[in-house]
Amino acid sequence: VVHLWAEGVWELILGALALVTGIIGTGHHYFWIGAPEYWQWWGSIFSALEPLPFFAMTVFAFNMVNRGRRDHPNKAAVLWALGTGVMAFLG
Repeated sequence: VVHLWAEGVWELILGALALVTGIIGTGHHYFWIGAPEYWQWWGSIFSALEPLPFFAMTVFAFNMVNRGRRDHPNKAAVLWALGTGVMAFLG
């Protein structure tokens, strides 16, 4: 159980952050339906936070590759994993 928690918690945090910032980040669009003014602030703040989980995923991927103690025999798979993180960040 501890191993599953240690291995899977980072992805859960990033997924939750992407979900929460995406949902609350749409609040800056509520201006057009006459919602209270605080939604403009909440939506703008959380909308600005939306790229953070994808940036963190990219940094995490490069960090894991650089911390590796031995060379991976399948370079294409390593580059694919790094490229996935970078492209998710860039959109």
